[in-house]
Amino acid sequence: MKYAALLVIASCVPDLDQRTSIVDRPMVLAIVAEPAEAKPGTSVTYQALVTSPMTLEWAYCTQPKPPTEDGAVSSACLDDPGLPIGTMPEDACMNFGPNPPGDGFRPRDPDPTGGFYQPIRVRGDAVITFGLQRISCDLANAPPDVVADYRARYPGQTIALHASWPADAAEAYVSYDLATVSLRDRRESLRVSFYATAGRFETDAAGVAEDDLATSIDDAWTAPAEAGTVTMWTVFRDSRGGASIATYSIAVQ
Repeated sequence: MKYAALLVIASCVPDLDQRTSIVDRPMVLAIVAEPAEAKPGTSVTYQALVTSPMTLEWAYCTQPKPPTEDGAVSSACLDDPGLPIGTMPEDACMNFGPNPPGDGFRPRDPDPTGGFYQPIRVRGDAVITFGLQRISCDLANAPPDVVADYRARYPGQTIALHASWPADAAEAYVSYDLATVSLRDRRESLRVSFYATAGRFETDAAGVAEDDLATSIDDAWTAPAEAGTVTMWTVFRDSRGGASIATYSIAVQ
């Protein structure tokens, strides 16, 4: 998922041409975060698209927007020193997400996709721009089992899996056909099963029939939202009891 968000403070000078695609002054057109969604305490890199060279000053806003204010960002962020960018603030889900710091505070409302956002202020050459970095937070007011299921099913990066084998992996053999009282030349069918300690497979297992000459299958695995090490196994079986296994260690960041 790629994400670029931009809010620009409008000029006070009336302008009859309201086409936003026309650039006639220094502007920050977009702020791109990588990754697009980050958990508190994790590293993020940012890139700004500018219309002309300028020195930019970046900061995470620390003041939540009061309910009495319109707009996506609190006006206090204009003068607030903020925090250096690069590591998502540890209290991002408390200030801007569903985990309020204590009594007397209500959870923030998510956007239509269930997302919460950490505001970012960018200053440069008389330009002030605000970007919104999506935060990975837990659910608000949800039972523990639902929260656990949410963490397990929330998508991370999806990677393609390609399992292949030699053309002679499926051996030819002969069997006795009781119905026709005759011998029959056959070829082994093959099956690959996927297992992992976290994440989700598009298909848990796949295979080829005994009359299929394919030498590979494709699958996909979606990483979990939580960082850590995931162990993945593949088990390759033929229809006559043969098996082969492989183990992989995957670092999820």
